[in-house]
Amino acid sequence: MTGFVLDASAALGWLVDNPPSAYAMRIQRRMVDGARPVVPIHWRLEIANAVLSAARRKSLRRQASDVIGDISALMPFIEQDVSPDDLGTLVSLGQRLQLTACDAAYIALAVRRGLALATEDKAMLAAARTLKIVVLS
Repeated sequence: MTGFVLDASAALGWLVDNPPSAYAMRIQRRMVDGARPVVPIHWRLEIANAVLSAARRKSLRRQASDVIGDISALMPFIEQDVSPDDLGTLVSLGQRLQLTACDAAYIALAVRRGLALATEDKAMLAAARTLKIVVLS
């Protein structure tokens, strides 16, 4: 199996969403089958923020500690890219493709490593189409 860039939105789809999204479950299945996700350096912060936000809204389907445990169990199977793109690249991509800096980091990582992208984010899907990045379905 090959690697792919895992957007936080896709991972959160099975970790936090209630009920889990069908797309997120398909991505999770790819991981179970051996595909290795790669994430940008800020991925953990996005995940932590989403768990905090969901807990505050009382929309977690499980205890936050259980979600954190699941995420911790996944980390040995997720490659964290330790070579973040320079600020100029992220700002340029963000401006050109109407992305946040965080979203631009996923797109830049996919381009730099030649990997497919797993996301449910509409802006990143549009950016992937523009740049001809394969999006996992």
